[in-house]
Amino acid sequence: MRQEWAQYWSIVKPHASHIRAFYPFDEPQASVITNGAFGTICKALKGASPMTPILTVLDPAAVEAIELGTWPELPPEVDWIGFDNYGCWNESWSVDADGFGHGCWHNRTMPHNLGVLDRLVESRGGRLVVVPDGMAERKCGNANCTDVPTPPTPDQQRAWVTRDQHFFTYCATNPRCVAMLVFTYNSVSSPAPQGGSEMIVGVNQMSEVLLPVLKKMGTAIKMGGVAELLLEPQQAITNIKTDDATVSPQAKVTPPPQGVKCNDPAVANAACFGFDPMDSTAAVRAALATNKSKIVIPHMSGPYANTVLLRHFILKTIILPRQARDEHRENSKKIPCFQVDCWTDGRPSCDAPAAPEGHDDRAGARGGDSGKAGRLPHEEPTAALD
Repeated sequence: MRQEWAQYWSIVKPHASHIRAFYPFDEPQASVITNGAFGTICKALKGASPMTPILTVLDPAAVEAIELGTWPELPPEVDWIGFDNYGCWNESWSVDADGFGHGCWHNRTMPHNLGVLDRLVESRGGRLVVVPDGMAERKCGNANCTDVPTPPTPDQQRAWVTRDQHFFTYCATNPRCVAMLVFTYNSVSSPAPQGGSEMIVGVNQMSEVLLPVLKKMGTAIKMGGVAELLLEPQQAITNIKTDDATVSPQAKVTPPPQGVKCNDPAVANAACFGFDPMDSTAAVRAALATNKSKIVIPHMSGPYANTVLLRHFILKTIILPRQARDEHRENSKKIPCFQVDCWTDGRPSCDAPAAPEGHDDRAGARGGDSGKAGRLPHEEPTAALD
């Protein structure tokens, strides 16, 4: 084993400076951690190239086990952690006639699972990576997959675009997220879950809509244009027109209401970044990422509080009693102030009492009252909400 490793490293070493990260195991199971195999490989890699990060990508079952406290501790040499669940942002889980699973495993949404890993990374150290959706599974007609299955149509690809925009925004606005690793570019064949063969259709065969969007995101990352891309309304990011057709509800985004200004140099309105009644996290994150002097989160066609989008915002909220707000605002002239609709059971209402100082209003993510001091993601406390 040591002789094989020495031979392997003698080949790789001259190229070590060009390696972004080592990926020794794909979706490691608990057994390779508990038996020491994963740790042994990580130690060897870290000893040979101490400055090169070691990456692991887990499966959804591992993330669930981490949350339940039943997953073994990852080797300390692991620097970057991610997980994959293709076809998932907040879609319900289902299995089709060919045995292919679709949506979020165990109905655990992507924001929820990313939150589990984010807390893990925050506590143990390291960085988070996201694995956006770049594949579609298709059953082959013969064992060798010579009958190349039909890839998703341009209009079907919009569902992939919507999910990947969520990943892009999440990573761009999370300081612990260091990489966006799309799976996969090239199409490959493999055994199908119910026998026979399947084709894993990659991004290279979704070139009408998905590939141009991912190239645009990649260019923004390489050239330092992430902030500018986040400022574009979601509809403009694709900048691709296809014939109108049926699109999944998760892919539909309500355009800004008439009269909403989206080019105000001092105000960022979340409505300018889209509203998806299923999950508008990306819209709010994009508005917050502008760092403009005022962030407006309007009511739209339904309360943003009824979606996952405010969990990141409210769970990092600092509550101030009403009498402290004016003083806090006076002392925070240079810190953005949020204007958020108040609501109760989905209807605008601003009569709810203020929460006591130091109270963490986690009920707000389920549709509770607003009117709290906000915090920009990963920043110091801001002025009180209007």
